[in-house]
Amino acid sequence: YADAAALPVGGMTALQLLRQSGVRVGHRVLVYGASGSVGSYAVQLARHWGATVTGVCSTANLDLERSLGAASVIDYTRESVVRDGVAYDVVFD
Repeated sequence: YADAAALPVGGMTALQLLRQSGVRVGHRVLVYGASGSVGSYAVQLARHWGATVTGVCSTANLDLERSLGAASVIDYTRESVVRDGVAYDVVFD
């Protein structure tokens, strides 16, 4: 039961923070740590609400992020999170 009790924490945390940020259709959202528990839920929820999501993760998790709904991914081990000319409405870290 201890393992099961921890399961909803990531989803509930992502839900609360995204609601507070006001994510909505058309927003651009950057999720740093997108392959972790909270980040994985944040990618899916932001996408569900109509945002365009960029996930930041390591090389091993690039395909996972795309499968969760990230429109683009940044491999922090190979490229900078700061891209010229890209602005985000919400940065989720």
